[in-house]
Amino acid sequence: MSESSNAQDEFDIIRQYKKALVKSDSLLANGTIATINSKELLAITKKLDHKHPEGYILQAMSYFKEGNFNESDFLYNVAKLRLADWNKNNVGAFYNFSGDQKMQLEEGLFLYMSADIDNYKRVLELALNYYKDNDYLYISKNKKYHKAAIPEEYSAMLKEFDENRETVKQGLFETREDMRKKVEEYYLMLNLKE
Repeated sequence: MSESSNAQDEFDIIRQYKKALVKSDSLLANGTIATINSKELLAITKKLDHKHPEGYILQAMSYFKEGNFNESDFLYNVAKLRLADWNKNNVGAFYNFSGDQKMQLEEGLFLYMSADIDNYKRVLELALNYYKDNDYLYISKNKKYHKAAIPEEYSAMLKEFDENRETVKQGLFETREDMRKKVEEYYLMLNLKE
């Protein structure tokens, strides 16, 4: 039973990756890859600002499964920044995102976001700006609350997007195409088993 369940879980993940590829290719072709429901997203994010960092991940995963990849990527980046706040301010036990959801979000979102460097950069900047402009209300009531600095990796990434645009674009394309081949092969293999 568990072997069958595991195979189904794997197939669901691969289907989601395939969905990210197909959707990004389609939206890129018709010029709407950058569409984002910012009004709904900001309302949900404001509510999540009152919850444990895991809440952002759960909502990012929900958006991911619905095929709302820009919204999912935004929340995933905000989640990582809120996690830095959580751990810096010693609110509770040290917490870290790990496991299947983290892997699915990182890999699946990369497949979508890497299709268009401008969209990738825009969503990342939206998340960073949101973080800069909004305290983490779940823990900001604590008098010792100090917002964690945005990790240097974000600034370095944005700088690379601007200064080495074509090199980064080519690197994203090559990595994405390599991942696409693996997803397609795995999808075919799992599909034949059903």
